[in-house]
Amino acid sequence: MILGAIGAHPLSPPEFVTWIKTQCEHLAGQIQKFVEAIEVSGLSVTSELIEDYWQLSKKTAEKMISDRPYGETRVDVVLDSGELLRLNLDLRDKRIFMDFSGSTAAKTVHLTESAAASICFHTMAKYYGFQDFVNAGTLSLLQITKPSGCWLLAKYPAPTLKGMTSGTAAILSSIELALSHIHGKAQTALSSHCPVQIELKGPENFQSFQIFGGTSGYQGQAGQAGNISALSIEQLERSFPVRVNRIAERESQGGLGQFAGGRGLTFQVQILKDLEVRWLTDLTLHRPRLARQCSHGDPSEISVCRGDVARTLPMVGFEKFTAGDILTFSSATGGGSGPAPAVVKI
Repeated sequence: MILGAIGAHPLSPPEFVTWIKTQCEHLAGQIQKFVEAIEVSGLSVTSELIEDYWQLSKKTAEKMISDRPYGETRVDVVLDSGELLRLNLDLRDKRIFMDFSGSTAAKTVHLTESAAASICFHTMAKYYGFQDFVNAGTLSLLQITKPSGCWLLAKYPAPTLKGMTSGTAAILSSIELALSHIHGKAQTALSSHCPVQIELKGPENFQSFQIFGGTSGYQGQAGQAGNISALSIEQLERSFPVRVNRIAERESQGGLGQFAGGRGLTFQVQILKDLEVRWLTDLTLHRPRLARQCSHGDPSEISVCRGDVARTLPMVGFEKFTAGDILTFSSATGGGSGPAPAVVKI
């Protein structure tokens, strides 16, 4: 009944109930595999065994953290809508302390406490290499402090779509920058963590997909180019009055350096009949301070060409386009790292 009520809401994604049921079936299947593995092994799973596993996971993660230099730094990331994310990262005593004091209240971006904590843990665990050990032992190594009233503590009924896209991208960027400041020998520029999200809505059809940006150049290698989420051009053109003109790597002027950032992706589509389009991206207006010898990539760009007149669209919007309009969505370029190669004039 609860799922039915959520699915009946006008803003509920299509096939929401079906998707939830599919995920539950997948979880049930994974649980059954776990039970069967225990039976085959002959282990007797007791509370003591689980406690031992937690302690082993914790010691393993502590070793991975202590193998890197300790340090403390502060990073500010400002979203396009004006929200400030302030991260004070402190690495000491085999622990990770994240303090978001100074982050501002929500304007249009809302992220729940549990989602914010999950992003923080996943990012740090992946960086140090213990992402396969997610349990009470490893979770105890991360301490997160958030000020009351900031946009990282959203409560129902605040909308969380922008938080789960723009908000998570801001957290990823802040952690990436903070680690770069602390571990100076592994300086890296910013990857494009905020994709361009596009929604097409017809009388009977609805489709949503994302265009991801490039990753940053790193010590020893260039960044990877952006990509697009699973999308069938044939199915898109059959379901909506559009024609896809081009999908290609973006011509970029940003993200230069010895190890250049990966290029974004350009997606261009021509409207053949009146069609409603929604789009969303972020982190385009404000450029945070980077580590030495790192450069920013180009931000995302969205534009429409109507006849001979072209105009830039805002980073978040909704509009009904008419036949002949050409929309161009370009995802961001990854940042560059290292000094730019010298130009030899002949």
